[in-house]
Amino acid sequence: MKINLILKFLPKEFNQKFGQINLKNYINYFKQYTLSLLNIMFGQQCLLCDKIISQDQLFCNEDWQKIKFIPKKQCDICAEPIINDLSKINDFDQNLPIFCLKCLKNRPFFDKTTTIFIYEKNIKSLIANLKYDDATFLAKKFAKIIAQKLEPIASNYDIITAVPLNKNKLHIRKYNQAALLAHYVYKHFQYMRFVPDLLIKVKNTVSQTNFDRKQRQINLREAFIINPKYKNQIIAKNILLIDDVITTCSTANYCSKVLKDNNCNEIRIVTIAKTLLQNTN
Repeated sequence: MKINLILKFLPKEFNQKFGQINLKNYINYFKQYTLSLLNIMFGQQCLLCDKIISQDQLFCNEDWQKIKFIPKKQCDICAEPIINDLSKINDFDQNLPIFCLKCLKNRPFFDKTTTIFIYEKNIKSLIANLKYDDATFLAKKFAKIIAQKLEPIASNYDIITAVPLNKNKLHIRKYNQAALLAHYVYKHFQYMRFVPDLLIKVKNTVSQTNFDRKQRQINLREAFIINPKYKNQIIAKNILLIDDVITTCSTANYCSKVLKDNNCNEIRIVTIAKTLLQNTN
């Protein structure tokens, strides 16, 4: 029988596991064994360790448990997690928008936010590799999970763009990680228009890594303009504005103000991760 010929090439554990010949068990095991072999040959490494994982994963099972995601209960505008007890709110009210105190006090110029991870040490390390260590392959990895998150609402948007870098910083870094991320997100939604140079950063701002909210606002003042050639092409359009991390929302807000001043309709900020409000000044 052909099945006996196939069995010669299976590992010893096979017969130890199944003992007597059972065609259904043999076929199922053979399928699992083949998939495992293919993943070893053509799979990839976990982004945080050297374990081999399947191509549809980012992290191994152990590291996946370490990753912190933005909770579902979040501000309808900035995606800040809402930590108040909402258990007593009835079903009708739960369908209404929920806003954090920051957005209630000073409503941003953008309308929505989609972000995946909490900006903690593991994700922070990966984003730093993407930005500063030429690990550009990470943009494609993160774009895939972002696209999965955007899938239900993506058809509502017309344009994908990115937070720009100043030309001096772009010359040093050689690439804009936000534009690279936007490019790979666009690959999943090619019915949209990809406009990486929609915004121009005209001010060479200093690094904001250690700035609080007020310092960021001062640093970013009049830093962005719209590219003149697109000035009349965003009227009434819905825009996905992509960046790597959203921290105090200052960068996203200044970019959004420029777009809203030029009569676009809705703006959704899209990032890999978000710094929680309680962790910022």
